[in-house]
Amino acid sequence: MYQILFPTDFSGASINAINHTIAFAKLTEAKIFLLHVQHPLIFPEDVPLPLHEEVMEKFYKDIPEELLQIQKVLLQEGISSEIINRYGLLIEEMENLCSTYNINMVITGTDNDAFNTIFGTNSLAMVEKMNCPVVVIPKDAKYKLPQRILYATEFLEEDIEKLNRVKFIADKVQAKIFIAHVNTDTKHYYDDADKQHHFAQMIEGTENENGYFYTTIHNENVTDGILGYIEKAEIDLICMSTKKKNFLEKLFKGSKTQKMASITPIPLIVYHI
Repeated sequence: MYQILFPTDFSGASINAINHTIAFAKLTEAKIFLLHVQHPLIFPEDVPLPLHEEVMEKFYKDIPEELLQIQKVLLQEGISSEIINRYGLLIEEMENLCSTYNINMVITGTDNDAFNTIFGTNSLAMVEKMNCPVVVIPKDAKYKLPQRILYATEFLEEDIEKLNRVKFIADKVQAKIFIAHVNTDTKHYYDDADKQHHFAQMIEGTENENGYFYTTIHNENVTDGILGYIEKAEIDLICMSTKKKNFLEKLFKGSKTQKMASITPIPLIVYHI
């Protein structure tokens, strides 16, 4: 069974994302794990250990009403779910759960205007650290069945397996897939024809039911180029891949995918290569 992890802090962005999560769960016949994590309590040194245990036991028994309400909605929609209520560090708990439950996808809501908040920062950490795909849902993004999906690529061989995952979604909703590369060399407006042809040969035999549409976006800034194309081509869903970077790469290069996650106006799926 397909498994979706949905972390929530009960914010407006998080609640908005549940509508997208429900829709995706129906498409994939998935089970949803509802996760709420509170930071660990720090007890004064003079508090006896039995009291520590009593407080923790009460926490695990007292499931937040918001989680119960979300689970009730899922039940009404015919979706299987499980509540996980934890004390700890969110990203660490998520990494453990992804491994324990063989999670296929994480779906998180975020407020693009508040990416310096705790959950906003955690959303970026999910994009960076999770091994499974992460779906970022902007607070104001209303759910609609995606009909035009953009896959941003550097035409790498590693993109092929990720494109197959995009195809899995596209075939479910009869969507078109637009494969785009951003040319940042504005002095040389080449059209990537050779790269496109080679990439098309590599993915031969995996055609999307509604076809692949190739395009080259000309913009010296990758993020601006993609944002402009999203509006122009009326894209409903963005898919991008990212590599895990070491400290120096993060310091000097940053991440185009993380930047896109912080400002995207529409849902974004991040795959890791």
